[in-house]
Amino acid sequence: MPGGGTVDVAGTVQLAPMRVDTRAKFDGVVIDALRPYLPIEGRVTGKLHGDLTVKLALDPTTVQVAGAARLQSFTLKDGDRPVVVVNRLETAGIDVDWPKRITIESVKLRRPRLLVERDAKGEIRLRRLVTPRWASTAPAGPPPASATPAAPTTPAAKPRAASPTIEIGTLSLEKALARFVDYTTEPDYAEELEDVDVTIAPLTTAEGRRTRFTVTGAVGGGSLQIKGEGSYGDKPALDMTLEIRNYIVPRADPYLAHYTGWVASNGKLDVTGVYKLNGTQLETHHDLLARGLEVASVDERDEVARRVGLPFGMLVSLLKDARGEIKVSLPVAGDISTREFDYKEAVWSSVRSLAIRLIAAPFSKIGSLFFSEDSKVKAVSLAPVVFEPGTEKFGPDMEAHLGKVADFMKGAPAVKVTLEPVVVEPDVQALKRAQLLARLNQPGEGDALARAQREHRQRWPERPLPPTIEELVAALLPEETLDADAMRTLGTRRLDAVRQRLTSAGIDATRLPGTARRAPFIEAGGHPRIEFDLRS
Repeated sequence: MPGGGTVDVAGTVQLAPMRVDTRAKFDGVVIDALRPYLPIEGRVTGKLHGDLTVKLALDPTTVQVAGAARLQSFTLKDGDRPVVVVNRLETAGIDVDWPKRITIESVKLRRPRLLVERDAKGEIRLRRLVTPRWASTAPAGPPPASATPAAPTTPAAKPRAASPTIEIGTLSLEKALARFVDYTTEPDYAEELEDVDVTIAPLTTAEGRRTRFTVTGAVGGGSLQIKGEGSYGDKPALDMTLEIRNYIVPRADPYLAHYTGWVASNGKLDVTGVYKLNGTQLETHHDLLARGLEVASVDERDEVARRVGLPFGMLVSLLKDARGEIKVSLPVAGDISTREFDYKEAVWSSVRSLAIRLIAAPFSKIGSLFFSEDSKVKAVSLAPVVFEPGTEKFGPDMEAHLGKVADFMKGAPAVKVTLEPVVVEPDVQALKRAQLLARLNQPGEGDALARAQREHRQRWPERPLPPTIEELVAALLPEETLDADAMRTLGTRRLDAVRQRLTSAGIDATRLPGTARRAPFIEAGGHPRIEFDLRS
């Protein structure tokens, strides 16, 4: 043969009507020259070995092929770029009756390597390279009615025959390597599937026939397993299970950044996905387990906050349990034939509902969730710790409340709670009163009443002297001046009281930051308190 190898053909030829009946043996035939005859865009190279019988008839055109063949060093190219390389491709039980059917008993690819690329428009290039060109052309419709006879037109082209039914008894890939590159993200996402074994039996386009498949391999530092079955036709069906174990989450940072505005610096992920398609009805269910997940914002855009209401980092912190794990279950269902159904939007809706449900339970006991008009979580709030005015003594029921806060923090070990003291006017009055009484009750000349009377005369010699100590204190109190650090000292004592209560319950003090301001704002009303500001 021109490119190399030999062909030995023997048979008969009949000229009218045209018939060819041959047997062909191929030994190392270079297949590059077959490209013009292949109904695909991709270029192929390799060496063919085989033993085939071929029967060809014209008018109508029919082709029958039977036998076995194998390809060595097979390559499928996109231009000059190899995208599929197979060390050895073996076929057995070839039975072709063109244009009705193509049947092959088995196809086995040993150590194939694939490059699967998704271009900037989201299209898979490899799919276009191997798609046959024999799609049928629909016949032209009848001409519109007219008051005058239509001019003669060129007869419409004869519609091409329907595509042949293809069936491969068993298609298998052994120790495959597949590299996937997605150019829709910035930076590009790239991942490799290694040691992949695939079995599909049968692979068929026949209406209603069931195809079963299994896939195993390694991906992203973990393992991959897919199994299921499906059928092709007017009412396609699919029943598939996907399992990924120990996937290293930072490897997916291009996708995380693209879809959320965040990236992961640490974490491993287990995913179990169940997919069911019955005609146009789609049901999916994903169980996810993330361990040690740490995320950081890389963009002003926070898609999670826009969709759910809470920043992604805060949501991750709230969902972590005592072992630092996040367990979520996401069901999505819908009719893919309707314009209203968008799988991406359905997933976000499920994420929002799940986040609200998981967060609402613990906050119902210790705080509140605030929602926007479109049902997003607008804010989360822990109820503050209330104190008696002017002291670090807890108000009623605060000991029990702090116990619930400690339980919440144990269940969400990634959450930090910043403590913020808030002082109010009743604090000021209580401190002034305590300071005045302490001065009046100092040991020395006279009792508290006498000291109060003497101080009153010194300040207002022309005013009548109140008869009781309470009335004297009430008169002197507005003139009392507190030390500049009095409010800060009170706030610090309250911070210490809250930290002591929570650390005694097992909460690390490093998760309880916060300091008292030197010159805090003093609110006119409300309760003296320590507020909790949740931070991831």
